[in-house]
Amino acid sequence: MKPHLLIALCLLPLWCMGQNLVLSDDERILQDPFSITGNIGVSFRSYKAWNIENRQYPYTTTLTANAVIKSYAVTIPFNFVMHNLDDSDRPFDKAYWNGFFKNQANRLTRFGASPQYKWIKLHVGHRYMNFGQFTLANHNFLGAGIELSPNRWRISAMVGRLAKAEPQSISLNSSYIIPQQYTRVGWGFKFGYWESNNDLIEISLFSAKDDTASLTSQLDTNFIVTPQENLAISLKAKKSLGKYFTFQFDVAKSALTRNAEDLVYDKGFALYNSFLFKRRSSTSFDNATDVMLEYRKADVSAGISYRRIDPGYKSLGAYFFNDDLENVTAYSGFSILKKKVNLRLEAGVQRNNLEKEKEASFRRIIGSANITYRLNNWDFAANLSNFSSKVDYQLNPELDSLNAVIVSQEANVIVRKIIPGNGASFQSFNFIAGIQSVNDNVDNPDQSIESNLYFTNISYSIATRSSWQYTATIDFNTNINANSMVPGRLNRYGAGMQLAKGIRNNKYQVGVGMNYYLQKNALDMTTHLWSNFLRGTWQVTKLQALNIQLNWIRNDRSNTASAEKFSELIGSISYNLRFGHVVTRTKPTILN
Repeated sequence: MKPHLLIALCLLPLWCMGQNLVLSDDERILQDPFSITGNIGVSFRSYKAWNIENRQYPYTTTLTANAVIKSYAVTIPFNFVMHNLDDSDRPFDKAYWNGFFKNQANRLTRFGASPQYKWIKLHVGHRYMNFGQFTLANHNFLGAGIELSPNRWRISAMVGRLAKAEPQSISLNSSYIIPQQYTRVGWGFKFGYWESNNDLIEISLFSAKDDTASLTSQLDTNFIVTPQENLAISLKAKKSLGKYFTFQFDVAKSALTRNAEDLVYDKGFALYNSFLFKRRSSTSFDNATDVMLEYRKADVSAGISYRRIDPGYKSLGAYFFNDDLENVTAYSGFSILKKKVNLRLEAGVQRNNLEKEKEASFRRIIGSANITYRLNNWDFAANLSNFSSKVDYQLNPELDSLNAVIVSQEANVIVRKIIPGNGASFQSFNFIAGIQSVNDNVDNPDQSIESNLYFTNISYSIATRSSWQYTATIDFNTNINANSMVPGRLNRYGAGMQLAKGIRNNKYQVGVGMNYYLQKNALDMTTHLWSNFLRGTWQVTKLQALNIQLNWIRNDRSNTASAEKFSELIGSISYNLRFGHVVTRTKPTILN
């Protein structure tokens, strides 16, 4: 389907809501039968680099729109964003505009609406829904969905495309590499019942499958992907035990086929050999469990939790799982000194290699302590976390290497103070300092990254009654590496200053800023980095604003043997329009 046709389909409900519908006799609704509020924005961005290859597209256009439409008892939130990227030397030529809609198949374009009437809510376009942390967990899709909540029942369903076919893109203008990907389509539902005291029981099912014909060729032969298929089921419940205790659990099983072209294996549970899912030779079954018992009374809370995710657990409806881990933790949170001091303490045990298939395994004692204190205009906070690991070093005879794990410790303090003045004037002071210790020994101790990072940042801001604002910052951090490949100390010093001024009751605003960083490492490499900006804002009307900004970045690197200098210039101009229109039984009202 053409992009402009999809846009028209999304705008169709907006037109329909402007018709004379009679859905309710409620007096308030009859007084305001139609309203629309939102904003529209368009921005143009340019980029130029000297002495290096362009790291971004030279020209970018972005169009955005957000609106909330209300007609009688119906509410429709709508959002839209369209990007067009141009790598030519001539900005905004004829070919650029001719390809604005045609090229949207390769751009990050999103559009969607979620109309709602009482306990019925629909999703159309690019949307996301949440069935559970182990099934469909806020994964973006292009399709349709529905949420029903009559009385205490909760029913949800969706169907749509989770990913489109993508041969690998290794464009130098892109800041990331797009991996090869099949077109992936998914569907699912959730069925639940909620009690008035938030007790609940829910069951969800999610299925996704790659289209084996959608990726005819793969450019990167070193990274061949295979079509996958997935069926994930979860059961979630929450129950109050007496007045202060709550017990809840979330358990799931996921069947994942890593190659949907493998032979069918027709043995096992009937659910995995049906029209819902076909078990194959590359299919694996994994479990996930999350259980908690919690106590709450006034300002005191405490609990114990157990969480386990099997090695290889994966749902194609979630972006990431930290699998092959089992945690048992307990925590307590409370306030003292008339709620001026808040504390939270947590401790537990974590282990990996749950199925004893890895060469190395560990068991960690994990713990953290957080404290916050407020006194008048002062805020104090401190955090201490410790992750000490017991490592099982084992030799891998095939790779001739040792396996180990991460050891990390962290402590930091934060101090803030705000001094209010007369009118809009104020002063603020921020201070943060901390220590972080990391030992990442993954495959070989000789190639590990062991470091101690010390950091400090101080900032001071002041706004005056004359609409002047000043901000100054200084920061320092040092990273001490205990590494055979990059030994020694890496120091970084920074300072910055910003000035801003409002003119004619802030109808016009101008600002300028400069940041400078000096970085030195043990290999005698010195880096000077300047980052400067100039911005201006014109509040054309109460609902219209025009913004212009220039950013200039200068990077100089040198050591005793070589030197490298390059600069980058980024310019942008954007226009934003807020709008609002209310139709009443007497006469329309236009926001201005």
